[in-house]
Amino acid sequence: MKIKVIESGFLRFLIKWIMRTDAITVFPFIVFRKKPSYQQKNAEMIRLHQQKELWVVGYFITYMFYWVKCFVHTRSIQRSHRNNPLTREVNFNKGKFIYHMRRKRFGWTRYRRDPYRS
Repeated sequence: MKIKVIESGFLRFLIKWIMRTDAITVFPFIVFRKKPSYQQKNAEMIRLHQQKELWVVGYFITYMFYWVKCFVHTRSIQRSHRNNPLTREVNFNKGKFIYHMRRKRFGWTRYRRDPYRS
């Protein structure tokens, strides 16, 4: 299936008002608020691979499970997002431009340890 990158003015407006982010990824679509850098494109490609592995619904269930689990311990929205293993994989590897092509399936599971620190 071909990945569809959308740069729609209306969708960018919605992204700006709904949440503070530069991109939203829901397989097979990536919506960027502004022209993306190579790092942003790579980060969203890693998220696409995560969503394909867990299927889209499984991705969001897994994300929310780890977010709530971390939030219970830290009481911090930012730390709960940052320490989520799905986000940790993206942040650690977004500068490696071929990572999303060579990553092992369920690579995010390697980032599950120590989720409540930092």
